[in-house]
Amino acid sequence: MAKIGEHRRKSADLPGLKKDEVKVEVEDGSVLQIRGERRKEQGEKNDKWHLIERSSGKFLRRFRLPENAKLDEVKAAMENGVLTVTVPKEKVKKPELRGIITSKKDFGRGEREAQWVISQRTLHGLRAPDSSELFHDKTNYRELSEIAEQDKKRAEVARLRDLKKLLEVNEKR
Repeated sequence: MAKIGEHRRKSADLPGLKKDEVKVEVEDGSVLQIRGERRKEQGEKNDKWHLIERSSGKFLRRFRLPENAKLDEVKAAMENGVLTVTVPKEKVKKPELRGIITSKKDFGRGEREAQWVISQRTLHGLRAPDSSELFHDKTNYRELSEIAEQDKKRAEVARLRDLKKLLEVNEKR
């Protein structure tokens, strides 16, 4: 099969065959099938053959079609003993590429921490700062990082208190 622009083209040399002696079919929606039969030449009863250089018999060839083939627009033509099958293809949209490389040294760590702080403060019922002003100033990142560290320490202290209470309850039993 040859790729020609947005089409695939398959050519087969079939000398001596007529159009009605060759069948071109699409099988199972993904296989192009070319089949036919070349009959033995019948001579006169009195003719004696010493050598026949043309093959005879049935033939069958199958070719897998591309996934994006337009099966309803497949065309076949036979001219001067050459069968040409043209299979148009649908245009495939290329996936959109977007950059993921950042010029930030910390790969946006400050922004992620700031978002985490906001979500934690909102979760615990504390008033969240106005997010439109939050990300414009680098000092806000530092402040938010400090707040995040303080919140982490408070959470650890609360966890240790709960653990101590559990241990005391277990000792009393």
